[in-house]
Amino acid sequence: MTQDSKQKYIMTLEIGALVAFKLYSNDAKMFSGKILRISKEKVEIETKNGKKYFVDKDNITWVNTSGRWPKYIMVGLKGIGDERDERCGDEEADSIEKE
Repeated sequence: MTQDSKQKYIMTLEIGALVAFKLYSNDAKMFSGKILRISKEKVEIETKNGKKYFVDKDNITWVNTSGRWPKYIMVGLKGIGDERDERCGDEEADSIEKE
């Protein structure tokens, strides 16, 4: 997704849309949730377990318009990646990625 197309989706966010987001711009872990409120620079998002976050629009990584998540978003949502590799041994990380 190019930066221009991402901005197009961010500018046309709607209440109730499902999004994938990071809490901080350099965070590896992603979360998903439903948009509750939209302000000029931030969005209030509620996750499936009821937690509410106020997230910068720049930290929204994907707007789910098709009902499916791309593979790299699913990997981020599951927490598999560099952050996970550091917490466990290489063998365990390899077996997690193969599953």
